[in-house]
Amino acid sequence: MLNGKAVTSCMTILHEDTSVLEIVATLEEYRRKGVATATIDKALLDLRQKGIKTISLRAETDGIQVYKRLGFKECFVRTVAAYNWKETK
Repeated sequence: MLNGKAVTSCMTILHEDTSVLEIVATLEEYRRKGVATATIDKALLDLRQKGIKTISLRAETDGIQVYKRLGFKECFVRTVAAYNWKETK
């Protein structure tokens, strides 16, 4: 929340001592102001307090540096493939 307005989101999914950070998004006009970083910091603190040992996420290209600054390490590069029904017989 920023001035009473929800401008960013972050969801965590937990299983045993592992978590996935999902749906991190910030309204365009509020990007690069530290709002998402503060939200993720809070999520990481909550996960640590719950005993979570491993956290993974999928990042879009424009978000990778945010996660690296927070201490995440890049594990692999995602390959995206498209399928077109009209081109397939």
